[in-house]
Amino acid sequence: KEVLALVDSPAGPVHRYMAPLLVKEACLKCHASQMYKVGQVRGGISVSMPAEKVLAVRDQQRQHAVLLHALGALAIALLLHFIARRSRRHYLQLQEISHGQEDLIALRTQALTETNASLAREIAERQHKEGLIRESEARYRSVIETSQSAILIVSGPDLRIVFANEPAAMVFAMPVDHLDGQRRIDYVETVDRESFVERFARRLRGEYVSAQSRLHLLRADKLEVRICDTHVSAIDVDSMEMQQWVINLRDVTDHLSTERRLQIAAAVMENAAEGIIVTDAGNLIIEVNPAFTA
Repeated sequence: KEVLALVDSPAGPVHRYMAPLLVKEACLKCHASQMYKVGQVRGGISVSMPAEKVLAVRDQQRQHAVLLHALGALAIALLLHFIARRSRRHYLQLQEISHGQEDLIALRTQALTETNASLAREIAERQHKEGLIRESEARYRSVIETSQSAILIVSGPDLRIVFANEPAAMVFAMPVDHLDGQRRIDYVETVDRESFVERFARRLRGEYVSAQSRLHLLRADKLEVRICDTHVSAIDVDSMEMQQWVINLRDVTDHLSTERRLQIAAAVMENAAEGIIVTDAGNLIIEVNPAFTA
């Protein structure tokens, strides 16, 4: 077989090419008498070529390749370091904002709890101080009517509304005086009605039921649905009086819709096939998606 190899010689490295000379049909015209057959080896050739210049070019190309790879690796490392640093700074900012929101929510929750506790104390006080009932009721109505929260007072086993403030009227999209005498159950969406009835039945039996719940409430036209977080507190009354409850409503429909849109937007960016970059006014990258990093 043919062979091409790099070998050392006294004169320096050389490329040596060696190949056999095979007997062909044309060769037999002169060499048939020597008993040669077609395909047999009857000799060979050897050619040596100086390799110093070729090897020098090869070494130079290798050095260039190594240098280019090193520069490329350095550039990529610097870019990754920059991205990691920006991402960490962005994460710390988000974490700080999140902690601030948690503190604000805790503060407002505490204020709401204290308000509910204050109302409960005032209601209990009315039972022991009959002479102060009208004055206490005036204060109580003043607090509720000026409250930014939607508040209802319902009475009896059929949960008829005996009082509602303006924010509550806005939730149900009807005037305050139209809410008086309405049954609360009539404005609970079908999907929540069974659980709503079951929870109030347990309250009537004196069983423990969580004060917090989320309900789908119908508006005046019975078509539009609003999602509200509710807090139910029983009003302490004499055994001869009809049971009443204070219901605090917080309309979270728009908040949930906004949160859902943000989740969808985040999912779209996270799963988009196109690379997406978000920059600030100074063209500094503040966020990228996985497709861009790929």
